[in-house]
Amino acid sequence: MNLNMFSKKYSLRTSDYDVNKNLRISSILDLFQDAAGIHSDLLNVGYDDLIKQNLIWVLLRTKLVVHSMPEMHSDVTVKTWPHKPSSFGYIRDYQILDDNGNVITEGSSLWAIIDSTLRKPVITDNCIYKIDSYYDDPAFDVKISKRVRDFDTEDLSPISVYPSASDIDINGHVNNTKYANFAFNSLNTLGEPDIREFQIDYHHEIMMKDKVSIYHRCNDDKYCFKGADEDGNIYFLAECKIK
Repeated sequence: MNLNMFSKKYSLRTSDYDVNKNLRISSILDLFQDAAGIHSDLLNVGYDDLIKQNLIWVLLRTKLVVHSMPEMHSDVTVKTWPHKPSSFGYIRDYQILDDNGNVITEGSSLWAIIDSTLRKPVITDNCIYKIDSYYDDPAFDVKISKRVRDFDTEDLSPISVYPSASDIDINGHVNNTKYANFAFNSLNTLGEPDIREFQIDYHHEIMMKDKVSIYHRCNDDKYCFKGADEDGNIYFLAECKIK
């Protein structure tokens, strides 16, 4: 069986949508995360495989493009595939398709492996995908190597976020999907903007004890977000382009 690509059908729930009946960005990230986790398990590089070596996957960056929104309570298929590992990191791409086979969302992610005790990146030969060949077509033309730019916050007043136990995942830190919720909650609006493109860069893991200051800056077609600690050290940077 060729495991270079994995696909799974998901039934979308009411809780996956905001008040405007738009699929939440955090729900899209959750679909990506779940499919990637299952595929990694099948490739023998999943959580249980790596934790035996005191290693864990850490997400560094995700970028996605929204082409259209699926109907509430509809079924979607998520496809995901890894690219050949390199010194740059581990790139994994995604597509979400509707029931008619139309691609409604595309995404790409950059991962690293860290020592679960030291919380530092490691270079290892113990994470080799056991597949005959790679499906190397990119999800979309936009490269994921470009970082989200930092922005000045001197004239901005942040909101403070204190992670709760429900935000913590099996790695003992705030799950990557929760960062998007932190960002959009800072807008203090009902529902998320009508997003066509979103990218988030994870600079530092957030633990349950941390206080996170969330800043945002908006213009006509772009929203920028930053999560930082009290000393200004960055937890994440994100930006989204709206329709």
